[in-house]
Amino acid sequence: FFIQPGMEGWLFAISAWAGIVWALVDVTHLNLLMDLTKPESRPMMVAEFNTLSSLPNALGPIVGGLLADKASFIMTGIPLVFLLSGLLRLASLLPLLHVREPRVQTRAHMTDVFQEVQAWHPTREITHELKVVFKNAKRNR
Repeated sequence: FFIQPGMEGWLFAISAWAGIVWALVDVTHLNLLMDLTKPESRPMMVAEFNTLSSLPNALGPIVGGLLADKASFIMTGIPLVFLLSGLLRLASLLPLLHVREPRVQTRAHMTDVFQEVQAWHPTREITHELKVVFKNAKRNR
């Protein structure tokens, strides 16, 4: 149903993509945590966040294994576990609707953001910066 013979390449590609995405999510979590907490309470907040976010990592495989082995609803086994996992992930997005970015002064329209992203050329910016660096290096000789 999920993984069939001949799909190993997809499995590796999806796993690599998931690793990249979760690395970005972790950086975002830490930045948001730093912005939303006062400097004097940050160490405790980081400790609490890491503790609470580690609990599902420890309990998830145990509960998932028990559900796959013992539970039978509309689906059974691994498909049931994946369905419940997906539903819980979607439900976990609901609290994010109430989180506000503390640094935002004005709200930008998505069309403005899209046009700005289209106009940005990273290679042009990098080559410009390299030219400035080399020009300054020649001047300092």
